[in-house]
Amino acid sequence: MLTSSFLKKLLILKKATKEWPEVVVSVGDTGFTQSIRRATKTGALRKIASKIYSSNLEDTPANIIKRHRHQILSQMFPKGVISHRSALNGGISSDGVVILTYKYTKTIKIHGLTIRLIKGAGLEAV
Repeated sequence: MLTSSFLKKLLILKKATKEWPEVVVSVGDTGFTQSIRRATKTGALRKIASKIYSSNLEDTPANIIKRHRHQILSQMFPKGVISHRSALNGGISSDGVVILTYKYTKTIKIHGLTIRLIKGAGLEAV
């Protein structure tokens, strides 16, 4: 789960190095979101999908998301559990589909990655 202490450490790292990681997921912390907006306006980050930003200004969004898909999934759906066919096949399929048990049902498509959320207990059951 992404904690506020993690976000604070990321902001400290960003201020110290003047650089952002290749993928940044905006998860609702207001101060962090404002920093992302400022970095986007200055050209340090670009928006590649809803709530997903990148400091890589050259690669295609699909390639960036493919490299960081596990990080993106864990930050966007922190209590989601890889399940169903995805669990049996060892994660994300070759066609880019991942099935997560989460708190609601929805299908999300992000540049070659299809996230199928299926309502279930997820990590709350553990």
